[in-house]
Amino acid sequence: MIVCNPTTNQFVSLHSSLHAPIEPTNPNCAETVAQLLSIGYKIEASVALSTHLVQYILVL
Repeated sequence: MIVCNPTTNQFVSLHSSLHAPIEPTNPNCAETVAQLLSIGYKIEASVALSTHLVQYILVL
């Protein structure tokens, strides 16, 4: 689960399973999502938490 600010393209937080493969995060949200997609994750859902926060649910 990734939380980003879509207005500034800023990465805010990452919550993952202790056993999930993960790449280092990047301050740029698009880059963080791209890195996870490149290792096999898929975007299962995206939810607007507020006008300045979007949560992405990624699964393997």
